[in-house]
Amino acid sequence: DELLRLERLGLNGKQISISGRIGSQENTRSIGDYSVKGGYKEFDILSKASGPPVIAEPFVSTAIPFDDKCMLVVLMTDGVYKSVEDSSEEVKKPDDGNSYVGKRILHEMLRSKDKAKESSNLTGVCGNVLKVIADRHESAYDKGRRQECRKRDDMTLLVCTFPEHADKLFNKQSLV
Repeated sequence: DELLRLERLGLNGKQISISGRIGSQENTRSIGDYSVKGGYKEFDILSKASGPPVIAEPFVSTAIPFDDKCMLVVLMTDGVYKSVEDSSEEVKKPDDGNSYVGKRILHEMLRSKDKAKESSNLTGVCGNVLKVIADRHESAYDKGRRQECRKRDDMTLLVCTFPEHADKLFNKQSLV
């Protein structure tokens, strides 16, 4: 339990539960967010912690078995998900944001097959997906949907491949 982990670090679990925030963010497990990882002592609510309250180590509650059809694992920060959620009319249910990002990744992989070399790798694919999401968010924000659309947070998107499937990546028949 995350609250118990934070209490063991000397933090006030009740206060954190009430505020719903850890310093400047909502998550206790994070890829980015240095300010609450390395600079956590600067936040009053976190200053008494005996160790970092926000960590990058994932909490796994359910193992997902991989079979030979699994080609990719996608990790994204809440900044990616919230930007999609804030700027998209299509996102109605919690899994819709994940589905949108997955479809964008596949779209960019197929599109990049015919593009210049710098966009036909996973770094280029992730960059293109994040650019589309950032552009959509900015457009929604600028079009007056500011009540629904929060300021965009930093975004990180990681796509990891399984070596045994590397030859299938960027291959239209394998991805469709």
